[in-house]
Amino acid sequence: MLFLTCQSKYESSIGDIFLWLFLTPAGILLFISSIYKDIKNYRKERHIENFALSFVCFAFLITIITVQYFITREFDKPSLLKVFYDGDSDGGSIDFKLDGSFIFYDSTMLSNTYEYGKYTIKGNKIILDKKLKYLVYTKFLEIRHSNDNVDEKRLIQVDERGNILENETEFKVIKDNRK
Repeated sequence: MLFLTCQSKYESSIGDIFLWLFLTPAGILLFISSIYKDIKNYRKERHIENFALSFVCFAFLITIITVQYFITREFDKPSLLKVFYDGDSDGGSIDFKLDGSFIFYDSTMLSNTYEYGKYTIKGNKIILDKKLKYLVYTKFLEIRHSNDNVDEKRLIQVDERGNILENETEFKVIKDNRK
């Protein structure tokens, strides 16, 4: 369960749901069973060591909750800009946080992956600290108005000089908190 929790920061799949459906009740039963056995043994022997398994289970539970808290806290930071791409069977989004970090989310029908990084923004130009593995193949992005709809903004991939990279994914701006 701890491994799945840590892994969920970077990727998840439909199979993880089935693992959680199995591991959660099994973990709860193990925890309750260990507490029951430890109390039973403690009443006989009166040694604090009898609670070792219960303490280990409790430590894992606290660790899982703590890791999940920090993952959720990363996702819940306030956003400066959010963009989204819907590609039928796949999609992606980039959440640019106010603190200069971003979370890139790539989704297919059966799995999700997340990448994290830093960015700088000046006006409509955004520079990522690294190239991403999926959908975004440059470190340089720019917010422009859509050719079809002047009220709609798009995040497009550009080269170092600001030239549009043809046939690359464009993201629709869904949230813009820039002033």
